[in-house]
Amino acid sequence: MKTHLAKTYAAYPFTLASGEGPFVQDDSGKLYLDLYGGHAVSILGHQPTAVIDAINKQANTLFFYSNVAPLEVRERAADKLIAFAGGEFESVFFCNSGAEANEAALKLAMQLTGRFEIAALKGAFHGRTGIASAATDNAAWHEQLGPWFGPVTRITPNVVSELSTLSDKTAAVIVEPIQSMAGMVELNPKYLQALRETCDKHGIILIFDEVQTGVGRCGVPYLGSELVQSDMSTSAKSLASGFPVGAVLMRDTIASQITLGQLGSTFGGNPLAMAALEATLDTISSEGLVAHGYQLAEFAKQRIAAIDGVVEVRGRGCLLGIKFEADAKPIVAELRARGILIGTSDDPKVARILAPLIVEQEHFEQLAVALEEIL
Repeated sequence: MKTHLAKTYAAYPFTLASGEGPFVQDDSGKLYLDLYGGHAVSILGHQPTAVIDAINKQANTLFFYSNVAPLEVRERAADKLIAFAGGEFESVFFCNSGAEANEAALKLAMQLTGRFEIAALKGAFHGRTGIASAATDNAAWHEQLGPWFGPVTRITPNVVSELSTLSDKTAAVIVEPIQSMAGMVELNPKYLQALRETCDKHGIILIFDEVQTGVGRCGVPYLGSELVQSDMSTSAKSLASGFPVGAVLMRDTIASQITLGQLGSTFGGNPLAMAALEATLDTISSEGLVAHGYQLAEFAKQRIAAIDGVVEVRGRGCLLGIKFEADAKPIVAELRARGILIGTSDDPKVARILAPLIVEQEHFEQLAVALEEIL
């Protein structure tokens, strides 16, 4: 069948038609256990009733208005996000995606410090916008768009000695507390503490990219207020259960310096996104899903790590990476044929589990049994 969509994605060999809870169904009626969630997005599973009801209610009240008009739903969403995140965050800037949130945070760091150099990790993925693309460790992008990228210092995760390359010329360091695309590379507490101390020494702004690790996915609301305190943490994907939204959470040391017009987004903080965000956080909090997801994922780590052919299970909470002895891609494809969706990564031997917080032990057991049969 002819399509007018640009061929920019390697897609599943089937068309999805519906979803409910941790399952999706294709147009032939085949059911799939979705432990991937469309790139770590569907944190409450599919068709979460409270979120749908909140969007419908808001749509029938005020469908859209930009930030030129104060909105109660936007104020409520900001209050709830700051309260949920904990730590020292005091303010939030709303936008539409993780890349846009990272772009805003990096731009703001340059504006506030008057510096133009940034630092990021080897294996990093921060999005496809301008500065975020530069921070992403993707040589092909850099070759294609090279003249538009400024200086980026690239450092190795968990190697404290390389932090000496940061200096008084560095505006910001942006890191993913767990590098998902890189194959679930987890930054250890000693390294993060040394990074915080180095940033303090040189007046560098520390940004945590929590587009995948945030919203309680890793057993705490946000790692940037749990492991060490970041100056800014970015959030998106799971934040409104699939409705497009992004956010930059800031400490007062950052927010107090912002001037009118320094950041902006026409659709950022729109009423429907705010309603979906508010309902998502309310559901996670009222149903105790942060602890639930973490406990179930601990079962999954132990169960899957014991399977022959599995080297280790990395990550935290419902953000896990399975390292196999063999290449992961054929294993992921075989799981898909058996009705289970997980993802690959930039590490050819690591597959990723990005499960919803509503997952149950039986779902992880289904994955484990399938892996035992395949391996």
